Amino acid sequence: MKKTTVSLLLCLFAAPLAMADLTVLYKGATPSLGVDVYSSDGHKGTVVAGQYRIEVGGATGDIIGAPGVIDAFCIDIDDWAPTSTARSYTLTTLDGAPDYTSGPMGSKRAGYLATLLNRYWDVGDWVSAESRTFSSVTYSQSKVAAAVQVAVWEIVDEFNTNKFGCEPDADIKPGDWNVTTGIFKIVGNTDVGKIANEMLSTVVGFGPSSLGNYAAVSNHATDSYYQDYVVRVPVPAAALLGMLGLSVAGLRLRKRLA
Repeated sequence: MKKTTVSLLLCLFAAPLAMADLTVLYKGATPSLGVDVYSSDGHKGTVVAGQYRIEVGGATGDIIGAPGVIDAFCIDIDDWAPTSTARSYTLTTLDGAPDYTSGPMGSKRAGYLATLLNRYWDVGDWVSAESRTFSSVTYSQSKVAAAVQVAVWEIVDEFNTNKFGCEPDADIKPGDWNVTTGIFKIVGNTDVGKIANEMLSTVVGFGPSSLGNYAAVSNHATDSYYQDYVVRVPVPAAALLGMLGLSVAGLRLRKRLA
């Protein structure tokens, strides 16, 4: 049984993000694995796929764990990671990223991406066997983390003609997502491909989710060619208030029924 963190309350409440000026520096990736990829722009090569570590400066409570080194996933495969000098970034809504060189992913892609991360982004770094078991086979942490990243790229990059001027979501084809075929794809890494495709099949079955758990850090307002990342954000205050209200209502109902 896979970990599920989708919350009904987060589907009911969404607070707008305050735009914030940040700095981001890439600090490596772990767990991770090298994979050979083709992007929808025709770029190909061996890249690091897995859970990225980025150092975020300038943020307060807008991003979980910031300021400091936090976990993230890349949503901008065609751009570079800032590895030597921290670069200026902006905190933005998930559906408004990546930057303009890739075009915003739109609300549908972002909703499916949220479902993927709700189910498979493990805060314990996939230590438990349950978080690493797919079709009765238990894989390494590195393969599962790489599969999550590859699935992220498939959702954001596959059929994404928005980068060539189309409207966001106009070209989304969830039923055709497959990380081993298509415009975006990986070559080799058979286990990573199997895991990622199983993840994507489950995500398509569940459908899009609320974006309340996630945001993006984006470089489009400055240098325009550094990678954007999806990051975790705190539960909106409205959702917390709603949770408290529902708890109180539940207590009162139980008292009346007693």
